[in-house]
Amino acid sequence: NGSERPPGSPWDIASRSGRDFISSDLTELDPATAALAGREGFGGVLIVPVKGFDGTTAALMTVWTLAGMPTADAGARTIGIRELVEAAIRIRFQFDELRRTARLDSLTGLANRIAFHDSLSGQDLGRDLVVLYIDLDGFKEVNDVHGHTTGDRVLQIAAKRIEASVRTADLVARLGGDEFAVLCRRCGRDEAGELAKRILQALRQPVVIEGLELIVPASIGVAWGERATAELLSRADEALYEAKRAGRDTLRFSDGS
Repeated sequence: NGSERPPGSPWDIASRSGRDFISSDLTELDPATAALAGREGFGGVLIVPVKGFDGTTAALMTVWTLAGMPTADAGARTIGIRELVEAAIRIRFQFDELRRTARLDSLTGLANRIAFHDSLSGQDLGRDLVVLYIDLDGFKEVNDVHGHTTGDRVLQIAAKRIEASVRTADLVARLGGDEFAVLCRRCGRDEAGELAKRILQALRQPVVIEGLELIVPASIGVAWGERATAELLSRADEALYEAKRAGRDTLRFSDGS
């Protein structure tokens, strides 16, 4: 009954009223519920809204009261229980938020190095796994010449372009500085090459920040395997440096091609 909140019922009124609790005798309930409650010796019901972290009603506590039990006494006890429940909700919300933010890069909103390495924990994620290691070309010069504020905007724009270039299920992370990585599942070698080319093309487009036009391309290393491991990232990193040595703004596979 409480979860359904039929329109006009005490549960519905309690969820919308903002009051500490709603008290109802059995005559205000639907006949089937009232009959069941009466057979159990109950004389009424208290419905207590439980507030979530944002102040909205997250749940309703339903407390059946024995016939003849003072409503005020039952209400006071129930409000005390509700306060404990609300405190538990707040603590859990804060814990979940801390855990979430600990795995996010604060500048770009992407997964961070911790989250990416957790995904490379050795668990079997299926065949045809690919890691793309991405490093922006000439980013240090952007910071040195135009300042870190402009550099931060370049990183944010690059992050959005990389995300827009990959598939929905792919994990995109900022590993630190101007280094990014993508973990792809069920992605063959040819598809990985096409994906990397899309990223290269997206990052070649000019970045305009307050009238300043910058072009910050990237180099990409690609490695693939059947299990997600740190070794897969290491091979992609080696391929990235091959791309750098080849002249930048290009990609290289871990097999040297």
